[in-house]
Amino acid sequence: THKIFMRDSFQHWYHSACLGFSPSLPHTIASIKAYIDTHGITKVITIGSSMGGHGALMFACLLQADHCLSIAPQINLNREFLLPNNDLRWQAKMTEINMIGYDDLDLCDLARRSPPGEALVYYHSVLGLDEIHAKTLTGLPNIVVQDVGIGEHEVAYALAKRGTITRILRDRLSPIAYYPKTDASLLYQANNRET
Repeated sequence: THKIFMRDSFQHWYHSACLGFSPSLPHTIASIKAYIDTHGITKVITIGSSMGGHGALMFACLLQADHCLSIAPQINLNREFLLPNNDLRWQAKMTEINMIGYDDLDLCDLARRSPPGEALVYYHSVLGLDEIHAKTLTGLPNIVVQDVGIGEHEVAYALAKRGTITRILRDRLSPIAYYPKTDASLLYQANNRET
């Protein structure tokens, strides 16, 4: 199994350079595609939470990844979406990102043009802003949006603690496409298990 860990030091939701890896998003995508080709990788999975969830879905679309697990992501970074929805989180960074004018700040547009193989988008509805972002993806090709009912914005931690993320990834990495239970039943079991 090959792994690439990305960190967005500029906090531009992966739309800019990744220090020590690439000077721009197009270069990042080209470098990852070259790595995939060079190593004969046949299955690509992206995963991330919050800003990383945005990055995971964006990379899944741009790389045509087989699977994506995007947890509590911010989907649309355009100020025309953020302000009317009263999403003032990370306001200075959102202003900076919008002033620079990166492409594809709305991942719905990107997912319509270049859908991922399969994307699971998990959020917790108790945090209304995460729900607003996640639900913008409802009905898009190959994307399942689900309220997991735990974790607030720390959904990834809550699911990891219950072993749900491990099970989902193990199922997707299996050499055969066999998902013994739906993700909804896994999440139901995780939510009703004693901690």
